[in-house]
Amino acid sequence: MKSGPKQKLGKELGIKHQNRLDYSLLKVLDDKKFKVQCNSCGEQRLLNLEYAAVASTKHRCTCQRKRLRYGVIRTPEVHTSELTKIYPDYKCLKIGNYLTLVEKFESKAVNVYEHKCGHRFSMTYTCFRMCKVPCEKCRVLTGSITRVSQDFHERVKSRSAGRVVALDDYYNRHTPIRFKHIDCGHIVSRTYECLRGSIFSKCLICHPTRVWHRFTISGQVFKTRSLIEKEFIKQLLASGNFNVADIEYEPSGVRIQYVDPSSGLTRYYTPDFKVKDVYVEVKDLASLGLKPYHWMSQEEALIENRAKAQAASKMFNNYHVYVLIKGKFVRTEKFWTKKEQTRLLNI
Repeated sequence: MKSGPKQKLGKELGIKHQNRLDYSLLKVLDDKKFKVQCNSCGEQRLLNLEYAAVASTKHRCTCQRKRLRYGVIRTPEVHTSELTKIYPDYKCLKIGNYLTLVEKFESKAVNVYEHKCGHRFSMTYTCFRMCKVPCEKCRVLTGSITRVSQDFHERVKSRSAGRVVALDDYYNRHTPIRFKHIDCGHIVSRTYECLRGSIFSKCLICHPTRVWHRFTISGQVFKTRSLIEKEFIKQLLASGNFNVADIEYEPSGVRIQYVDPSSGLTRYYTPDFKVKDVYVEVKDLASLGLKPYHWMSQEEALIENRAKAQAASKMFNNYHVYVLIKGKFVRTEKFWTKKEQTRLLNI
């Protein structure tokens, strides 16, 4: 028959080792498994106290573990003092998760550093020592990177057929670069990933297919392609005559066939909204074709909108076109006539 004190489990075991391992008990997960928070650095971690008495330092937080070579507690301050001899302009903000020098090279733990310029970055200590200028923001572009940047400008020119110009030099695939679209004059910021797509030469402002405006009204999440459509939903619900269930954005299954007068090609079009049983298209004076438009000429915009409206009117009995003028939506019919255009422009 066994003798001696009863083995502590659960909460009792977690409390027993709090002072020795310098943590605060947050949650008991099992008899010997806990969720704890380090009292020194505040990091939360999972703690398994199997064989805790045998390996007394095994379960300590990484900020308190000792380095095999120096025998001191590894903290950002200690590492910063080591850097002052070689890199006096840098300081360590966070130590990566490793225990000994052997584990350091096996796990490739990442430390967080800060340069005197204020830039913070993550890097392993091995890479840090191999860099002449570890801070990527202050690193001068050298030969190979300069050649890559030159090739990048040439690639942008060839991919866009001269319609797009890169305003910044290439640095890496994650750094945003400003591009100017020659046709419309818009400047957009995109990363290297944009070159992988087939629509690189399309302006994100003129072609807002991937630009969404997300907002929530009355608990319903809406997603529109333009701010004009967003404003239409807001004013529609503010009137009190409709609720969110009455509004369907880009009604599914609705495709209106029309002939594009500019190209003579057959195209398909979906109205912006279906409000109860009424199909609605919303525009402003520019996108309707009554004022200068950045995407196409006024004449092209006007005749294409006319073709869409006439095809939709034949398909549906209830089809309305609304124009945003001075913050209010005005319904229009036969906007391609001089009389209606004069009325709209004089509002």
